[in-house]
Amino acid sequence: MPGKLARMVLGLTGELDISTIVPVVVGAHIRAEISDRPTAQWLADQLTDELADACPDLCAVVCTDLWYLNDDRLQTRPTVSVGEPELNAYAAFLADKLPDVYSVKDVLVVQMDLRSDDTVASCWGRDAISTRQAAQAFAERYLSGFVESIARQHAAD
Repeated sequence: MPGKLARMVLGLTGELDISTIVPVVVGAHIRAEISDRPTAQWLADQLTDELADACPDLCAVVCTDLWYLNDDRLQTRPTVSVGEPELNAYAAFLADKLPDVYSVKDVLVVQMDLRSDDTVASCWGRDAISTRQAAQAFAERYLSGFVESIARQHAAD
């Protein structure tokens, strides 16, 4: 973990500071680790860059669905899921709970509720390439609004 990011997330004592994290959740499946983690890291970098102005004390951190779903504190954070529901348990959980905001039939989907106060999104496709395309579509079309929602929530906390 790079120095500044480590200090932000881990703090001076090495304790994990969940309040500084915006999780980007990837599956713990080996295919997800190989195919989706690079996309999740790319999206986390885009998200952290976008957060730099609005909420400089926040950063996006890639984590597995197992860590995310087993830590109630993380589940209260604004979150983006990356990867198909067959490989990512969090994406599977969200699949019937979030509306599609962008999709290419049988290829890729970006899901989020633009009218909700919940700042949660899911980006996935039928394979690694289409999942990357879904994450790119999210970044191009929805990332600014997603960060604005995070900033509003963060200011209220």
